[in-house]
Amino acid sequence: MQSDFGRGGVKVGADAVAAGMVDRVQTYERSLVELTRTASAERRAARAARG
Repeated sequence: MQSDFGRGGVKVGADAVAAGMVDRVQTYERSLVELTRTASAERRAARAARG
């Protein structure tokens, strides 16, 4: 992949995973659920740290 870097090529889906460009392929809905959980956990942690 390094030799092709910056040449404007695009990989999507499983090809992007195989090339190490992304961790996994998932739906928009699954991404939204994960981001929501992460944000909620961070807010709880911040509140707990404040006392």
